Amino acid sequence: MILMLFLSISTSAMFALVRVYIDEPENHLFLREELSLSVNIEGMADDLRGYKVHVSFDPNYLEIADMSAFQEGPYLSDIGRTQFYVDGSNGEYNVTCSLMGITSGALGDGNLFTVQLKAKSLVTGDAGTDVILSDIVMRDLLNNEIGVGQIDNANVVIEAAPLYNKIKVFLQGPYISGGSMNHALTSVLPLTSPYDSSVTISALPNVSPHYIVDWVDVELRTGLSSASEQRMSAFVLENGSVVDLNGDPVLKWQYLTTTSFYVVVRHRNHLGIMSSSQRSLSLDPQSVSIVDLTIPGSVYGGDEIGVRVVEAGVLALYTGDADINGQVQNIDLYIVILPQIGSSGYLVGDTNLDSQVQNTDLYLNAMPNVGKASQIP
Repeated sequence: MILMLFLSISTSAMFALVRVYIDEPENHLFLREELSLSVNIEGMADDLRGYKVHVSFDPNYLEIADMSAFQEGPYLSDIGRTQFYVDGSNGEYNVTCSLMGITSGALGDGNLFTVQLKAKSLVTGDAGTDVILSDIVMRDLLNNEIGVGQIDNANVVIEAAPLYNKIKVFLQGPYISGGSMNHALTSVLPLTSPYDSSVTISALPNVSPHYIVDWVDVELRTGLSSASEQRMSAFVLENGSVVDLNGDPVLKWQYLTTTSFYVVVRHRNHLGIMSSSQRSLSLDPQSVSIVDLTIPGSVYGGDEIGVRVVEAGVLALYTGDADINGQVQNIDLYIVILPQIGSSGYLVGDTNLDSQVQNTDLYLNAMPNVGKASQIP
């Protein structure tokens, strides 16, 4: 019986499981966000004097600032003086640490080291990108190698970080005075965006005490004539504030390449405009600046050229581009608007957005703008 008990204890010690693992196996980061991963050891039954661990990750998605991103943990340093060293580059690094002088080794569980990583590019899908531990070597006091029975890695999914801004814009057609527009279209506004048929809502958002004037199309681009980076169907209210489909004036975008963009606003029968310069979006929804495209100098191309001065110090999109080709021309007047006169509803010939197409839409609103063109590059 004593012999059997001795054999049982010896067998348990022989197959004691040493595990080296990253303490958070699944991680979700926003783009440019940082993450500290802790590399730990568990179940060490022999005196550990030193170790070497290879850490690798895809450098297309993750990066370190410099070698200081690796910080020694207390597992060996709590025992005595250590030598901690990291070398490597481009997602492949060797981390070594050993006790100096004559001392006992470390036992049990603890933290070997940490590494600070930054998300540098989006990882599409749920698969993410891996942080892998490999080529692990553990040494005891006599420099014998200690076996590692289990290695657990980590996976990082990188998602687009949210960016925020506010936008203010006026439309000439429904503009009244004093920074206000009529909102006569409320009862006939469609629940599907006129700019993107895939955008459909079940009901108009509650924007009380304000009113929805119409749908608008908002675009972000990184350069004057670069392709659209992101687009959004939204609503403009009677006070010029642009709100999302939930009625929130803080518009939410995704951090893909930069935080500075030219802001483009288009309307279904007005000439589109673009901000005169790149505007910075905020990473903090509580600290958001307004891209005010109603003030002089705010619109690319200059005041009165691609945007109408509706009253002193107030800009608005020119009305009359009923065929949405970026110009107000005779074709808008006589081919599009004229045949709709006498009709009511949600129509492109309704240049003042009062839900009716009348002679005033043709002769007072659109005709004076013939020859005007959008200055969006």
